[in-house]
Amino acid sequence: ALTVVCSRSTANAFTLIERPLVFGPVGLGHGQTFRFNAANLLADGTSNNFQLKIFICQGGTIQELTNSTFTLQPGQSFVYDFSADQNQLLFDQTGRVEILAILIALHGPPEIVGGIITGEIFDAVTGKTAFLVPAVIPRPSNQ
Repeated sequence: ALTVVCSRSTANAFTLIERPLVFGPVGLGHGQTFRFNAANLLADGTSNNFQLKIFICQGGTIQELTNSTFTLQPGQSFVYDFSADQNQLLFDQTGRVEILAILIALHGPPEIVGGIITGEIFDAVTGKTAFLVPAVIPRPSNQ
């Protein structure tokens, strides 16, 4: 079932995950970190429950590396870092690791009302952002 998520040739690739936000696939090299950021800017209101999954997508296969569940309360933020160097066994022969991050809303819509969600790649030594990773909401297979 997980290979369906990464498949580009399947018309209904995201039918098993209800309206996720997808970041990538994107390549990381030595010294780079993928950072997922979420912030609920409302002072009061509804909290949001999410699951963040990081996959490795190399050689036509997909494997889940990590799975984190979090609740984003009004006025709070959440940061998750995935360091390429902490996963050296996953590098290919060119020194890259290809990852895919998927954010799933556990209750309600995938968007945070009054919130911001971003993905970025930054240099672990300098802290400088190298690239902002756009999020995509895949269209359901029946549209």
